[in-house]
Amino acid sequence: MAENLALDLATIDELTADIARDGQILTDNRDRKYANPATTLLDRTTRRAANTARVLQVDAGSTTGKADHQGKKNEAARDLAQKIEATPDLIARVK
Repeated sequence: MAENLALDLATIDELTADIARDGQILTDNRDRKYANPATTLLDRTTRRAANTARVLQVDAGSTTGKADHQGKKNEAARDLAQKIEATPDLIARVK
């Protein structure tokens, strides 16, 4: 499943480059305009990659937690860093 995610991410990069090169709207030999088929493929591949990342639990919600909990985590990390800086060093440091 992780391999599929990697392949999807590579495909997303390729499709994005193709769309940037060719444009969103293409014209056929009769001067009729139509949507670039790569945009549909990009949309499908992006959804599949997002779902695969969620299943593998490598998405943002799984790795960092809920956004509303992030402030408490940051506050706890700051408090811990301040306590570490406030404690005297056991080893003398050259200044």
